[in-house]
Amino acid sequence: MSQRAALWGAGVLLGTLVAVLFLALPRFSGEAKLEQKPPAPTYRLVWLPCRDTGDVLPDVDCARLLTSGDTFELDVAVLRYTESDKQASPLVYLQGGPGLRLEMDKAALVSWGHFRDYAGLKRDLILINRRGTGPRAPWQCPAYESLGRELLEADLTLAQEWAHGRKALDDCLAELAGFNPQALGTQHSVQDIKALVSLLGLDAWHLLGVSYGTRLGLALADAPGLQSIVLDSVYPPAEGGVAVWPQTLAGALEQFAAACASESSCAEQWHSRFPDLALDKDSFLSQLYDLLDELARMPMRVDVRVEGLPKRVLVNDHRFLAAVFAASYHHRRWSALVAALADGRARERKAVAALMDTFVQQALSDSVNTLTFLAVDCRDNPVGQEAAYNRQVARYPELAAYTQTLWRDQICHQWPAAEPPVLPDLSHSRARVMLLSGEFDPITPPQWSASLQRVYPQIHRSEFPATGHHILGARPCALAQLEDFISARRERIASCAE
Repeated sequence: MSQRAALWGAGVLLGTLVAVLFLALPRFSGEAKLEQKPPAPTYRLVWLPCRDTGDVLPDVDCARLLTSGDTFELDVAVLRYTESDKQASPLVYLQGGPGLRLEMDKAALVSWGHFRDYAGLKRDLILINRRGTGPRAPWQCPAYESLGRELLEADLTLAQEWAHGRKALDDCLAELAGFNPQALGTQHSVQDIKALVSLLGLDAWHLLGVSYGTRLGLALADAPGLQSIVLDSVYPPAEGGVAVWPQTLAGALEQFAAACASESSCAEQWHSRFPDLALDKDSFLSQLYDLLDELARMPMRVDVRVEGLPKRVLVNDHRFLAAVFAASYHHRRWSALVAALADGRARERKAVAALMDTFVQQALSDSVNTLTFLAVDCRDNPVGQEAAYNRQVARYPELAAYTQTLWRDQICHQWPAAEPPVLPDLSHSRARVMLLSGEFDPITPPQWSASLQRVYPQIHRSEFPATGHHILGARPCALAQLEDFISARRERIASCAE
């Protein structure tokens, strides 16, 4: 559950398998009507039986939040806390990944109940799926979403994979009626969440956001009744997006040796596999770039699982690089990355297959709606200037083959201009704010939350050493402090080293 909540980057940004194509799309052929100001939204909340729950979950209520004209149907679940020490103000959870749906079938709701109880929450937990996600999303491209499965065995260059993606999406958009990227984005999701809180009649509530969910949380900081905000892996407005992708990718790779050295199993793996090499940035990058050169000339074939069945995947340079970036998110996968690097250099398949297997499960997940991901990303993040992007590419020449065309190829150039979310003045927010960051987070680096705290010193911040993305999923010591912070029994959530 925590891994799925944190997933919003990896291959999505690099461009590998189906995710490689997220940033290289055909021209959108929308009419001028997209520029018209939409009418004020209206909402309805309809209570319904929970899907596939039977009598197993008597303390869960399910609903759908319907937006104007019922264009979007957002699944909602309220997990009721029924013990005598219940606190009246519930916690609203906002998952990561624009375009990533929050699972709400029976197994998922049971898991969310375990999460609430493991975290020691003494209050209801409210879940909501954002517009454009889930099985009732109005705009979907099934043929495109399944493309990655078809490409797994093919020996394709990055440019060839993009060409397949452009063709699949061109065909989809030609047949897709009414697709409007301006109907998606952070500002719409903020309106949706405020509407839900109002329709539920909540006078007081709390918010927990992870990764992209933290951007929503920041935009909601002045919402009526909001008492506390916990933001895990902070993604502020004006940060991220393809405009800074060369720097993001290079930064993740350059800091990996330090991350590995901070985690005992990874450091042991390195010294076992590379006994004659120091564990430092230069040694790691040298081994990685040499392997990428080898895989570009001589790809490897390994077996992975796709929907529980064996599937052969061709591992070339850009696919391996995507798997490396995905593994850098979570400290539990750092040692597997080192093992795959060593096996790849030795032309051994075992550890390479294990790394690719985990990555493929992420890259081919059916939980992400590509069109929604793109629309939100384009609405939130200005494209920047090509000259500035090219200067970043030039700073990291070893990665230029994987980054140099992404700025020109992104669909944001063809869609309406970005409307970045507005950050409320946090100094005027009545909510207590807690920022959590991982020392080696590759996609929402800790300097983003540090910059926020410098502007608003009244908010609290903790940086967790030897940790990547999604603190509450990686460090139980942080999760154990959540209820105490929400209940104001604790001023801040302390890092595990404190």
